[in-house]
Amino acid sequence: GAMTTGHAASNGYFGSHTAGRLSHAESESLTAHLAELQEQCANLAMERDQALDALAENEERFNAIEDAVERAEADVVRERIEHEKRMAAAETQKEELQHKAKSLEQAVTALETQLAEERAASKALR
Repeated sequence: GAMTTGHAASNGYFGSHTAGRLSHAESESLTAHLAELQEQCANLAMERDQALDALAENEERFNAIEDAVERAEADVVRERIEHEKRMAAAETQKEELQHKAKSLEQAVTALETQLAEERAASKALR
């Protein structure tokens, strides 16, 4: 039996079963497989990094858009407040102008009355 085993081992049929050694073919096959796995691993790592970059970019874009939306909303609120202030100011101004107009009308009426009275008085003097 000893002879057969030794012979098989040197030909690499049983490899690891004999004296804990790999045959040259098995060793090469495993090395190739390992290289393949390492390459797959490197590719996956690269894909992962690209995905993380894309994720970070998307997050930045999302945050920028969110900030823009918040600014726009704030602008709308500010504009609405400004508009309401302007409307209130215009209303106040309108009321003031109406009040002035009424005062002027009263002053004109008073002057007309005074003028009429003075004419009547000057006629009476003649």
